[in-house]
Amino acid sequence: MNKATINVKDRQGVVLKSYDMEFVESETVQEFYEEARFVWAECYVECELESGTLSRDFTYEQEMIMLSEEESYKQFLTLAGI
Repeated sequence: MNKATINVKDRQGVVLKSYDMEFVESETVQEFYEEARFVWAECYVECELESGTLSRDFTYEQEMIMLSEEESYKQFLTLAGI
C-alpha cells in the first residue's frame, strides 16, 4: 500500500485539516485529490506523496470562477462575431 497525506489550508497557508489515506493506484490519488478540492472548495488543498506533491495555486472555488469568466468571454466573442 502507498500512503498520501491530504492537507487543507486556509488562504494564509495555515493547515486547517490533515488526513492520511492509503491507495493502490495512482488514478485513485488524483480522484481523492480532486474530491478533496471540491469538498474544501474555499481552501487550498495539497496531496503529499512519497514521489511528490499535488497542489494548485488556487482554490477549487477560484478555479470555477475563472472557468465561468472564461466561458462568458468566449460567449461574448461569439456573439460579437470575433
